[in-house]
Amino acid sequence: MIDTPPQSPATHTVTTDCERAGPQELSVKAGDLVQLIREGEAGKWFVKDLRSATEGWVSSAILQALPSQSLTSSDGSVSGNLSTSTSYSESYTSYSDIRP
Repeated sequence: MIDTPPQSPATHTVTTDCERAGPQELSVKAGDLVQLIREGEAGKWFVKDLRSATEGWVSSAILQALPSQSLTSSDGSVSGNLSTSTSYSESYTSYSDIRP
């Protein structure tokens, strides 16, 4: 089996319950959050269940990538968005430009 590491660790939600069918497979339930560790052949992905911290293979067909995550402040207001876009721009602020 040829394994391909993901570009970045992506979080997915499980869409359908799936019982373990082999010793290296992982039992997951709909709504569980998993982190992609690597993609394998035949539509199987090696993932880590974020609730139980267990790892194993699951069908990629039952996983849905989470949209970009929002950052929220302590009062719940949105302060920005995280994106996994391949294009980006950078800007820098010197400490002297920051005013209390």
